Order: sequence, then structure tokens, then C-alpha cells
Amino acid sequence: MTPFFDFKQKEKTYKKAWVISVNMGYGHERAAYALKEIAEDGYIVANDYRGIPPEERKSWQESRKLYEAISRLKPIPVIGNIAFGIMDKIQEIPPFYPRRDLSRPNLQLIETFKFIKKHHIGKTLIDRLTALEKHLPIISTFFMPAFAAELYDYPGEIYCVICDADFSRAWVSPDAKRSRIKYFAPCGRVAERLKLYGVREENIYLTGFPIPKELVGGPESEIAKHDIVERICNLDPNGFFRSRYEKVLRSHLGDAVKKCSAAKRPLTLTFSVGGAGAQRQLGIEIIKSLREKIKRHQIHINLVAGTRAGLASYFIKELRGIGLRRNHGHGVDIIV
Repeated sequence: MTPFFDFKQKEKTYKKAWVISVNMGYGHERAAYALKEIAEDGYIVANDYRGIPPEERKSWQESRKLYEAISRLKPIPVIGNIAFGIMDKIQEIPPFYPRRDLSRPNLQLIETFKFIKKHHIGKTLIDRLTALEKHLPIISTFFMPAFAAELYDYPGEIYCVICDADFSRAWVSPDAKRSRIKYFAPCGRVAERLKLYGVREENIYLTGFPIPKELVGGPESEIAKHDIVERICNLDPNGFFRSRYEKVLRSHLGDAVKKCSAAKRPLTLTFSVGGAGAQRQLGIEIIKSLREKIKRHQIHINLVAGTRAGLASYFIKELRGIGLRRNHGHGVDIIV
């Protein structure tokens, strides 16, 4: 069975779909935004759409608050480490090797299904979509709406976009072999991990992560090629990588990759803080370790604070404390 749209077609042959996401940080909505061309009436935010039952909205909010509260406890000695350690263990991704059967549901998945059933998560939304005449495919960028669609018998096809380079067992239905959810894998490791979790091979599509067209262009666009060439030139100033993989690079990028000039800008690193803000201290630690290179304009750092209130202010205060300042393009830039 092929997906409801063909990624390889050069002509625009996309059908419409119900694209569903959650506003729990940038990751899930970033994937949904890239699918806006096929999203019927724009993508749906499962935990914050118009008409969501107040009880369900409250359940979503409480679950998120608990996660974020534990995440922010981490810097607190002893208590923080214990609380975060327990949460980290629950969400643990098992080692990839040796390859073995990992289809047994973990605690996080078991608790997720209990949560969905107890609070009827997603039921109103799925019932509304089911009641419509056209049962468009559902593409969910988070596992819970996909689970809800299957649990509440949505009659159309159900797809789930994996948003990470590796992921927990919680993303796959407890009975993975019988589940009809189909998965879009961003990389080969994820595709193989899905098999270890018990997903049937015919339900796995290695697609890459969805990127907005304005960043990569269409099938004939040179935007992505130009950006990749510039990045390779900047990361490989001495040409060692280009020399070793010359044939492969030229076959995909043409001769431009051999005509690199000296780096036009310093190496740029981007650190994006997760939705709960738990990694904010790590961002500052990275900057401390690179402080001298930043001062010499050898490295530029982007700190992505997102929409979390107070996070940008935290970064500005910490930067001042270590003798740096927010300075777009020359040192550290805070993106909000």
C-alpha cells in the first residue's frame, strides 16, 4: 500500500488531509506547519482547538504542567535529580543494539493509554471528523491524536509523523503488529526502530522530516543545494571532507561544492530549548565553554528561547554574568 500522497511526484498531486498537532513546544507544530499545503482548513491543535471540551483542555494542561514542573526541579540538589531521574527513566529510549524485540509496551505507553481513556482525550475531535462526509486521512505529528483516532474508530487512514532522530516506545500502539497507524520516519534509524517496536514494515515510510517549501523550494529549486554547499564550505574549510566524498557530492550538488571560497561567516551553532525549558542551563554551559571563541568571533551561537515567558530574560541575565551580551550576528543571538 502506498501513502495517500506521493513524495516523489514532481507535479502537485497532493490530496488534502486532517493535519493534527499539539502546542507543546516547537517540534510538533514545526512538522505540521510544513504540511500546510495539504492541511484541510489549516492544521488542528488537538489540545487547543475551537470547541474542545473544557474538561479535556484542563486534562491536557494539567499533564503538561506536571511535566514542566518536574523538568524545572532538575537544578535543585537531590530532590531535583531524583524527580527528573524518575521521569527520565519512564521516558527512556532503550539501546538500539543488540537488535531484539522491543514490542512490549513500556510504562509511559501504558499510562498514556490510561490517560486517553480516562479523560476521553481526542474523542470529541475524532467524533467530529468521523461525522463529516469526507473521511480524509489524518496526519498527526504527536502520538496521542493518532492513538485516539484508532481507539475511537476513525474510518479514514491514520498517519503519524515521528519528530525525532530516535524515539520512545510510547509513540507506537500497544498492539503494534495489529495497529493500522502508518508512520513517516525522518531517518533510517527511526524506520528500523519502528520495526523493533513491532510496527509492520508495510506501515513504515522513510520520508525524511517535513520542511517548509519556502526553505527548500520545489523539486527543481536550487535553494536547498545552495544552502548545503554553503554549509559544507563553512564546516570543511580545509577541504578534507569534500576531497574524500567528491564523487558523491558532485553527483548531488554539482561543481559548486568544489569552488568553495574562504568562510564568509563564523561557525554558527544553534541551541533550541525544549518546551518545558529544562535545558536552559545547558545552553549557558555551552556558551561558557565556548566563551573565548565567541569573543574572538570564531563561533556564533543562536539560543532559541521560543515563546516561554522569562526564558529570554534568563539568557540575557546569564550572558551579562559571564561577560557576554546579546549581539545579533556577532557573538550570541537570542531568538524568541
